[in-house]
Amino acid sequence: MLPRDGKYGSLAEREKLAIYVSHAVANSRSSQTIIVRTLGKPSLVVAAIQRQIRQLDPDLAVTAAGTLDDEVAELAMTQLVGASLLSWFSLMAVALTVVGVYGLIAYAVALRAHEIGIPYRLGWSGI
Repeated sequence: MLPRDGKYGSLAEREKLAIYVSHAVANSRSSQTIIVRTLGKPSLVVAAIQRQIRQLDPDLAVTAAGTLDDEVAELAMTQLVGASLLSWFSLMAVALTVVGVYGLIAYAVALRAHEIGIPYRLGWSGI
């Protein structure tokens, strides 16, 4: 199966070319990634893979292990926080608008309240 292009830094970036290079060619132990597809519960598989790596090389440090859902959630966190802030500010703007319109109508009614009293004093009983 050939590798497909993917996004590695954020969800907003363009897809980058994916190339699989063997460990012998890469000649670097600083950053190695293992990707495993499973039908079972991913957290159980992560723990089993960590145990296997420790059995093969106890000195090898496994620094970050998680599921693809966790990685996608972490990448989407920036957009989620931005959307939450935008929603909060939008709700505040609507609330301020409602209060402002209410105040404007109350002020207009207060200015013309004396006009309501004149027909009443002249004997107008309403509709």
